[in-house]
Amino acid sequence: MPDLWMDVDTALAEVPVNLFPLIDDTDFKSREVAIAYNQAGMDLVWNFITPAGAYTQTAVTPTTSGNYDWVHVGDGMYTIEMPASGGASINNDTEGFGWFTGICTGVLAWRGPTIGFRAAGLNDALIEAVWSATRGLAGTALPAAAADAAGGLPISDAGGLDLDARIDAAITSRMATYTQPTGFLAATFPSDPADQSLIIAATDAIIADTNDIQARLPAALVSGRMSSDVVALSGSTAAADLLELFSLALSAAGQIDNGTLDTTLDTYQGHTEMLDDEASTDDHYGHWWAKNGQPIASGITSPTIQVINAFTGADLVAQTAMSEVDSLGYYYYTEPTNRIVDGVLYLCLCKATIGGALQVWPSWIFRDSAA
Repeated sequence: MPDLWMDVDTALAEVPVNLFPLIDDTDFKSREVAIAYNQAGMDLVWNFITPAGAYTQTAVTPTTSGNYDWVHVGDGMYTIEMPASGGASINNDTEGFGWFTGICTGVLAWRGPTIGFRAAGLNDALIEAVWSATRGLAGTALPAAAADAAGGLPISDAGGLDLDARIDAAITSRMATYTQPTGFLAATFPSDPADQSLIIAATDAIIADTNDIQARLPAALVSGRMSSDVVALSGSTAAADLLELFSLALSAAGQIDNGTLDTTLDTYQGHTEMLDDEASTDDHYGHWWAKNGQPIASGITSPTIQVINAFTGADLVAQTAMSEVDSLGYYYYTEPTNRIVDGVLYLCLCKATIGGALQVWPSWIFRDSAA
């Protein structure tokens, strides 16, 4: 919010130049009470920004008998004149927010208060006008000034009238001209109403069809519901098939349940680790399998391991069977001869038949030193 509001489009005799007293730049406390409009080093700037964000800075030269008269109000506080228009530098002709900044010889740099410039009517209503319990800030113009005029409010010329009684009298007067069957439109409405018997017959037919709608449904209802098969979604049969597979995976609570996933949605994962045992000069490989993210211990047949030199494509360890750890579904293999060496990248392929299909899990292995 600005420090103060002033009327826009108005010649202002005194606009505050500084927010605090001008202070001597030697002892930093004495108030400067004799700064002239033409003080040596005077550099006064008007900073202004519109509500739309357009920021401008304009140099102002104070005067003593012109558009920008400089006045010492008292105790180091100064003001300056600002014309509404026609000034050599600044004019009070735009809504927005402005403040002065300045320097001069012997005085610390200063800035003035932030001033909001808006329509005089707003300042009158929000600051100067007397508050009315019935009109608020609207003044006396509502409603009396436009009573019964175009754009104004209707009033009671007699005063003290019962609104309910007036409305009731208006309705009674209007209804006095109503006649059957043409109502108020005797000149344009048909004089003979529609044949009532035809309307009744059509209504009875609609009711009969509605009451018999259950018999009109297909006979192939399943448990009181119409059986249907979605052949395609947006023209795609593949999308319909995928939706069907997804529905099979839903639990009774409407959530994905791994235990009820259709087998076509199963996915298999694996994890391989290699530990080189320098003490026994062996390479030890370990591997376990997972289905839908969960480790599995059964249904795994013919597990094998193969280690390939990634640089040459040659087998370091030809495909060979792995051993199971006490029927736990975890497998290992020990290689005492064809061991990995540092500086070479190897591709380890663990394979097994799971879920009626061959599953392959690749892993990259290497060592970064000979130890």
